[in-house]
Parts: sequence; structure tokens; C-alpha cells
Amino acid sequence: MKKIIVVLMVIIIAVASYFTFIRPTTFTFGEILSDTMEDINNLEGGEVIRHIDIRRIHTPNNGNSQEYEYIQIDDEEKIDKLIKDVTDMKLNRKDENPDVGYFISIKTNHSNYDLILGLEDILWIDGTSYEIIGENKLLEIVSSLNYE
Repeated sequence: MKKIIVVLMVIIIAVASYFTFIRPTTFTFGEILSDTMEDINNLEGGEVIRHIDIRRIHTPNNGNSQEYEYIQIDDEEKIDKLIKDVTDMKLNRKDENPDVGYFISIKTNHSNYDLILGLEDILWIDGTSYEIIGENKLLEIVSSLNYE
């Protein structure tokens, strides 16, 4: 009887550990961005995105330096469309920092929020890295923009 109880306890601890520590929890980009904005400013719905700055970083063929291209999105409709298009993008927490492909700064009426989008489906938001699950809509959008 003691063996059965010990085995059951081990199984319960193993299952609880799996659900607590190992099993990745899936979030959406919209959830993470909203939580980040609310946590930093302690505001409920008080943030209005004023513009989004995107810097594309790439290394020329000689590999000796990095070059930057830049775009600023000020148009409210374009901002709303961009955010709407990526809101449902699925993310899992990941302990990996991205190789920088795009540095994105979201500027609101209260603060700035920095994101790093890697080319390997890794997204860094407010100190936490996430793996993009499924279609990387954000990379599709930012790679298709006309940079200066």
C-alpha cells in the first residue's frame, strides 16, 4: 500500500511540475503588448499609439559592418492595420535572444516600448523572449515596407 501511495505522489508531482514549469504557455502578440503597456504605466486602456519606428538591420555581403534602414509609421489607419494584423500571432516564452533583424519602437502618448524581431522567429518584448508559433505575420509586414 505504501508503494502505491509513493508512486501516486511521484506521478502527481511530475504532472504538476510539467504543467507549471515545462509546458509552454501560448500567448498572443496582442495579449503581451497590452499587458506590457498596462504593467509599465498602470493604465487601463490609456495608451494611444502615436507612431511606430522600425529600423531594419542587415549586414552587407562583405560582413564587415551593419547597415540600417528606417521607416516611421505615423498614419493612424496604417498603425491600426499593422497591430490588428499581428494581434492574433501566437507566441511561446523562450529563453533565447534573437539575432536582431528589426528594431521596433512603439511610441505612445505615455511611453515607448521596444521590440526586437529576429529573423529566426524569435521576438523580444520588454525583456522577455518569445518564439513565434505558426505564421510570422510581423516579419511579413515589416519586411515588405519601403525603408529609407
